[in-house]
Amino acid sequence: MSTSSRAQGYGFLLIGCVVLIFVGLVTKSWLVGASRGVSVAIGPFGIESCVGDACADVPWGDPRLKLPGDVHVFAILTWLTGLVAMLAAAGYGVLAFRGMRERMPPYGYAIGVFVVTLGVMVVFAVRLYTESGSNASFGWSIVPALGGAIAALVLARRIAAVWPRT
Repeated sequence: MSTSSRAQGYGFLLIGCVVLIFVGLVTKSWLVGASRGVSVAIGPFGIESCVGDACADVPWGDPRLKLPGDVHVFAILTWLTGLVAMLAAAGYGVLAFRGMRERMPPYGYAIGVFVVTLGVMVVFAVRLYTESGSNASFGWSIVPALGGAIAALVLARRIAAVWPRT
């Protein structure tokens, strides 16, 4: 397989990472928990509380949640860095898929974006978990978010190996 076709394959997969990161960011199941008939799901995009089949969005500052302010700050940072990671993955993915090696920005930019995104996502998840009670656990949304960012990091490094800067 030629280096160009390998880079195109990696580019196509990078575009798939955009979808994974997007799904992880917009869903509210990073941390889920239930207590006294009320279930709560939290994600970077917000909080949802359900009683039976009736669900409602809960504002970040609701005193019943007892979440410190830094959790909300990390939610915003997760959303922003995730958006930048999606843009970087889409940009590098399209350029690699179309074989536009000469237009590819330095790989360190994308790799740095993915590393920072992963760091912020992990800190947000850990802060959620440490502030939660014993009835909470990680939900499914964290898997596509972190998985997409990790895969994007690996794929950016693979493209850099296939198409070294000249």
